[in-house]
Amino acid sequence: MGYYVTGFIVARECSRQVLEAHSSLKAVPLEQGVDLFPLTQEIVDSIVTANQLEPLPEFQYLNESLSAFLAKISVLCPVLYFETEYFGGVGAQTAMVFGKGERRFRPEDTQHGRRQG
Repeated sequence: MGYYVTGFIVARECSRQVLEAHSSLKAVPLEQGVDLFPLTQEIVDSIVTANQLEPLPEFQYLNESLSAFLAKISVLCPVLYFETEYFGGVGAQTAMVFGKGERRFRPEDTQHGRRQG
């Protein structure tokens, strides 16, 4: 059995503005006072411009268009973007943090980059 999950997390007090930024997004409240915004392929496709489809290194879906969208949201509050993929207990996960309109943390900021499970 396998799964692939991608999305981003923001503080709950920013969720209303995030929902206004893109009509297809849905917030899933988590107990820690944050909201999860799952990203489906359809949502990613609606954000991404045709000439910016190539994913950033270490990622499957995060590309320049989606990164710019998340950076714009991060002007309101920090944004944690994540991807995780597992099949039969083997897989990987990676993340990027955006804050104040720019990338604050990316896989190359760590010694190992993409984490293996």
